[in-house]
Amino acid sequence: MSINFQGKITTADIRKAVFLNYSPVYLGVNIALMALTAFAIIYLLATGSLAGNYALGLLFVLLVLATPFWQPFQTARAADRPGSLYYEPIRGVIDDTGISTDNAQGKTFLEWGEYTRHKAAREMLLLYKGRYCVNILTPALFASRQDWETCLSLVAEKVPARAARRKA
Repeated sequence: MSINFQGKITTADIRKAVFLNYSPVYLGVNIALMALTAFAIIYLLATGSLAGNYALGLLFVLLVLATPFWQPFQTARAADRPGSLYYEPIRGVIDDTGISTDNAQGKTFLEWGEYTRHKAAREMLLLYKGRYCVNILTPALFASRQDWETCLSLVAEKVPARAARRKA
């Protein structure tokens, strides 16, 4: 059995993939800290007590806390440059031995055992080879919804959802 796929991974897909990697708790804590910092800036400016000294420092803290929200846009923009795997349309085959992918940049084949984990969302599949190397698959790459569903079930069977922990 083999499943063919082809198409383009868009910058919107890359942004979604980066957001999918974030923990909801991490994002929630960042939003809460951003709200607290924004409140502190407004309070200092409204009272006028040392507003100039503290407000600029808190503005910097606010920008640092906002990093998880603008970083996916930077990552997507960097991936949409010549030389990137996702700059050109990709095509490939998924079968019982692994996944082969090729485009104008080159060709790869990874056996199922080389993938350390996967993360499946409603309309996206991330396949990890190591901690940061990830392949992105979306339903738009497949000829039919049935091919997408078959891909998801094959990945669920062959690749663990969580990486195995290393022993010390």
